[in-house]
Amino acid sequence: MALPPATISFAKIPKKIRFNRLLFLFLLPLLNFYGTKKS
Repeated sequence: MALPPATISFAKIPKKIRFNRLLFLFLLPLLNFYGTKKS
């Protein structure tokens, strides 16, 4: 069973980048809220 490239790359991500990804996922709703509020 072959995994999608995204899954493979995600499995190889270091913890530091995973933390950055969590931080990004936390900031994304804030950016969406700011964009919605601005427009």
